[in-house]
Amino acid sequence: MHPTPAVFEAVFRSSVDALILHDGARLLDCNDAAVQLLAPGRRAGLLDAGLSALLDTGRRDRTWIMEDRPEEAVGVARFRTLGGDTFLAEARTTRLPVEGDLFCLTLRRTTATEALQRALEAREANLRWVLDALPGRMAWIGADRRFRYMNRSFEKLSGYRPDEIIGKTVQEVIGEAAYRTIEPLGAAAMEGQVQHWEGWLPYTSAGRRYVKRTYAPSVRDDGVIDGYFIFSLDLTEQKQAEQALEAQREALYQSEKLNALGSLLAGVAHELNNPLAIVLAQAVLLQELAQDESTRRRSERICAAAERCARIVRSFLAIARQKPPTREPLDIEPLIRSALELTGYGLKANGIEVEIAAGPGVPPVLGDADHLAQVFMNLLINAQHALQERPGDRRIRITTAIDGGDVTVRVADNGPGIPPALAARIFEPFFTTKPQGLGTGIGLSVCRGIVDAHGGALHAEPTPDGGATFVIRLPAAPAEGPEAIDAPSPQDADRIARAILVVDDEPDVADAIAEIVAPLARRVDVQYSGAAAAERLACERFDLVISDLRMPGLDGPALHARIGQGPGGTACPILFVTGDILHHQLEEFLKATGASVVEKPFDPTLLRERVEAMLRPHREA
Repeated sequence: MHPTPAVFEAVFRSSVDALILHDGARLLDCNDAAVQLLAPGRRAGLLDAGLSALLDTGRRDRTWIMEDRPEEAVGVARFRTLGGDTFLAEARTTRLPVEGDLFCLTLRRTTATEALQRALEAREANLRWVLDALPGRMAWIGADRRFRYMNRSFEKLSGYRPDEIIGKTVQEVIGEAAYRTIEPLGAAAMEGQVQHWEGWLPYTSAGRRYVKRTYAPSVRDDGVIDGYFIFSLDLTEQKQAEQALEAQREALYQSEKLNALGSLLAGVAHELNNPLAIVLAQAVLLQELAQDESTRRRSERICAAAERCARIVRSFLAIARQKPPTREPLDIEPLIRSALELTGYGLKANGIEVEIAAGPGVPPVLGDADHLAQVFMNLLINAQHALQERPGDRRIRITTAIDGGDVTVRVADNGPGIPPALAARIFEPFFTTKPQGLGTGIGLSVCRGIVDAHGGALHAEPTPDGGATFVIRLPAAPAEGPEAIDAPSPQDADRIARAILVVDDEPDVADAIAEIVAPLARRVDVQYSGAAAAERLACERFDLVISDLRMPGLDGPALHARIGQGPGGTACPILFVTGDILHHQLEEFLKATGASVVEKPFDPTLLRERVEAMLRPHREA
């Protein structure tokens, strides 16, 4: 005997469990137990409310009751009465075997389950609070590589809200590039292996970040790995600070190396100055006294070689010298050639041809010769490094021109050029594309700083045919009227000067100076020590003293103090000829006294001009 519909109706109405018939949205019918549980005395209001009004919609994992439409599903869910109270109930939803969507929802309120559920929810809330308070990022990824959970730190990084990220794939959230890097780590975690990794990751939303990550498998009670956890620390600021500190440490190391090199160059230059001054002076004197053309040509070659050595020594001293920048009219081409002399060996050794194309009518610029020469040296060295691995011909072309009120210098090479992606960064401090040990990344930055300080500009110019071109633009110096300078006249020596005292502890240097200035004086006296010179000054008056600065015993500053203590008590002018003005005490002495200085190795013509200028008051008298 089969039960009749009336029997089913009676069972439905009399069941102690709350029974609700619905189609997934609307309530079609309910028994008295359901009315008593959800809306006492308000049967009609309950049926009109709809199923969604009875569910705690904040619980996203309970939507199976109305959305998933299984044949039968059982679980614990939180419901709400029409009065607003919530409670836990064991719920069973069953699809009825009739045409269309018709479900029966059975509810049984349980106190023990509710207490346990509340405890679990409190524990879950505490755990969530702890995870959200962590400084690091934490996420739970399912076996399908979709997010199941993320803490607040991860939420801030991703830029998504939790409801926007849960269910999305890792690839969708962090981007393709970052996902390719970390996917093997997730795959290993799915095999039960804990993975540790740190490095730079290019996130889609947060940009390039340095992170330290741990991947740990997520294991269920039955031992099945259903996903993995990601624990991540963002160390970007710390890494950037470490890199900046390392760059500063490297810059300091390079600065110390440069200082040591400067001291070495100064020492070497000083040792070369005296013999080089003798060679240069004797070569000029030989050239002046030569009676035949052959001897004159030989002396000219000696003089040219000595002058080249003198320019190199002076360039070494300029590099080593720590002095405030000056501003004076300068011709660009001699500065370029001076830089070429210092870099010539490396350029020739690498088979690099250098061409200088000076434009017509290029005026002087107002600047510091040492600083601008350093700019040209750096650009030439950079070009050399770019060309030395290039097969075939290697060329550097330097052109000067006048453009409006500016002087432009282009340094172009036919090397590999500057990659477009790096063009915007080449002037950044400490940025370099050179291998370890070949560059510090400060050369171009320093060059731009020097050029900017001169009121100019330095930039890299696109080169369609390959290679790299750096353009320097400097303001032209204001035009000045010619200054009349009296040429030395040996025939008028009696009117130019009366007596000159030459003092140097190197006899050959002292004798060479005496020979050079002899046409400008009636008498030149030579002394080979400061003490001997002081004795002569105590008993005889001189119109000019030419002295070395550093001498054993009585040195130049001490001799300067003695001048004026001789006959008449009137100080005579003193001209120092020295190759060591880098010594801090001597440098301070020269600044304090304003004494005139000619640096060794000196140009004999320049020395004569300086002596004549200092003795001009005697001639005018």
